[in-house]
Amino acid sequence: MKIIFVWLLAIVFLIDSVLRAIRSSFNLGVLMMYLITAALWIYALFHTKIDAFCAAGAGRVLKIIFFCCCAVRKRERTSIVTGNDAKRRTAVK
Repeated sequence: MKIIFVWLLAIVFLIDSVLRAIRSSFNLGVLMMYLITAALWIYALFHTKIDAFCAAGAGRVLKIIFFCCCAVRKRERTSIVTGNDAKRRTAVK
């Protein structure tokens, strides 16, 4: 079931990337979409090897570090946005 969802996302992101290449100019947002599309296709094609690598040993450690870094970044981004909103609200009052 998981791999079906990954394949669907990969196809949708590929269509989106092609449309963005045709309809818009190149910027970092478009580059990010291309990179996410490439990552989805790589995972969809090699999911058994990637899952096996991340199941034990060094791959498991790298997976844990990756997800911890993602969580910390999200928390930092949230606190930065919250801090800016708080400053903006006090300046308006």
